[in-house]
Amino acid sequence: MLIRAIRLVDQTTGPGDGIHRATVVLTYEAGQLSLYTKASVPHGSAMNDVVQALIDDALRQIARMPEYRNGRKTIVIAQDALQGLNPGA
Repeated sequence: MLIRAIRLVDQTTGPGDGIHRATVVLTYEAGQLSLYTKASVPHGSAMNDVVQALIDDALRQIARMPEYRNGRKTIVIAQDALQGLNPGA
């Protein structure tokens, strides 16, 4: 899987639990894949750290799919996949 673009939509933080949630949308050669993600990062963390944790959760979910878990397919992220992603917005 060659991930060509990554974007986050519906990013929220739970008021009671402080857990960050977002839908991570991955654009790849066969279309798009939307993954519901969540991440717990220390209070006051930089937004870049939050975004990275959410993307890491999406990649973790893909890695658990059988075709990736057994090594038949690999995950590659294009160098410019994060271009246009503005974590501070």
